[in-house]
Amino acid sequence: MRVGKLLIEQVAYPGGMYKRLKSYICTPIGGQPEPGSEPEVEVNFEIAAVRWFDLKDISKWSIDLCQDPYTYPHLVKVRQLLGYTTKT
Repeated sequence: MRVGKLLIEQVAYPGGMYKRLKSYICTPIGGQPEPGSEPEVEVNFEIAAVRWFDLKDISKWSIDLCQDPYTYPHLVKVRQLLGYTTKT
């Protein structure tokens, strides 16, 4: 994965593991995404799933993704910043 520019940096959700959340624009350059672990000093955080979906076409998103109280609002913000939605 080639990491590009920082798209979002925001305060993390109260009570979460992280103090800040960052999202970068990245480009896949090879290999296959797969679950694994994200080693941290205090805890070994497991990444349970990896999946691809089209940020431009929200109608094809799974129900569980649309109902996720953390991921869904973040993805809506990402879509806006990338120009995939219009603000009303």
